[in-house]
Amino acid sequence: MASKKISLNGRLLRRNFVPPGVASVALVVLVVLALHPATDLLFSLLAVPAGLLLLAFAVATAANNSWPLGRPCNVSASKGELRLSGLAPISCDSIYGITTTTVQRGETRLNHVTIVLERDNLWLELQDDDVEPLLKALELRPEHRRASYPIGSSVQTRIVLTGVLGMPVLLYTRLAPLLYALIVLVVAWLARNLRGRVEVGIDGVTVRWLRRRFVPFSDVASIECPGGWHGPTAQLHLRSGSTLRLRTPAPITNANEQRVLGYRMCEHLTLAFESYGGKTEDPALFAALMRGEKSGREWLETARTTALGAGYRAAAVGLDRMEQVLVAPESPAESRIAAAAVMLRISDEGRARVQVAATSCASPLVRQTLETLLATEDEAQLVNALESFEAPPTG
Repeated sequence: MASKKISLNGRLLRRNFVPPGVASVALVVLVVLALHPATDLLFSLLAVPAGLLLLAFAVATAANNSWPLGRPCNVSASKGELRLSGLAPISCDSIYGITTTTVQRGETRLNHVTIVLERDNLWLELQDDDVEPLLKALELRPEHRRASYPIGSSVQTRIVLTGVLGMPVLLYTRLAPLLYALIVLVVAWLARNLRGRVEVGIDGVTVRWLRRRFVPFSDVASIECPGGWHGPTAQLHLRSGSTLRLRTPAPITNANEQRVLGYRMCEHLTLAFESYGGKTEDPALFAALMRGEKSGREWLETARTTALGAGYRAAAVGLDRMEQVLVAPESPAESRIAAAAVMLRISDEGRARVQVAATSCASPLVRQTLETLLATEDEAQLVNALESFEAPPTG
């Protein structure tokens, strides 16, 4: 049966440098005026919170690419091909990953779809309801992609951090405590635009908040999503005893959007974690694909023998078993990379399955290595890529 073709209207986006640029220039001008000898003390004192607001605005708009620029485009898709007006057709084999991010514009819910290609990324803005039909037309199931969600901090946390960081202003100036408290509240309220990101994949979550942190599902004991007036907060109870809390930030215009995003993020986390829990570990197979002290070529040959067998007495694991190793979150990074290398050399079908795994993987190390392997053109390049791979420390 022929694949269903669809045609959608959207926007092809690009980064907008104007808002953070204007805020940065204004911040520099403010600092120069505040430090000028002829400037009175009151202006210099007021320049401190104003400068913090400008800095927060510049960082937030640069990190979140607020008000992105774009042009209208037609998006048509079918199995194996994506077409965007004004661009050459894109083969699904050249798509290394798809990340979706829900955004709110007034009362309209949109979705920013990042399409990861070999050399660059494409960024589309679509109606939220159009994303699933697009993926179905491309025959990419929801579990074959990562989903990105914005995360923020609670208002209590922002007030405490703002108050502590601004304490020198209160201690070394004659600023009235009541005025200082008002400034802290205003800065804390505006700081809700400072957002992090969490990417949910089949193997775990990657949190980007000041620094990047990957949490594999193997380190998670359970997930709870208690509700609140702001919506649910995802609580990842780690086996170490600590708890990682993830909550979507409150938007400026539509408070209900935070709750909607929160429920969507919690649902995705729960389904991904339950899917991880349903997989069967195979320690012997994982160990057989580990590198140890082998060179890149020896590692590839050992993995190939494990998968395909050596002689008529050996039992071949085959393409399906290699794919199980590749997508199993409990599989060590070395085993996953070895399985992908073998699959790339087996057939075009193996390459397609590796591309799917790269799309759904949340581990930055594994995903980047898979993308490097996919970019190789022959076995020599594949061996070189394996040679340069460094497994993460264990323990």
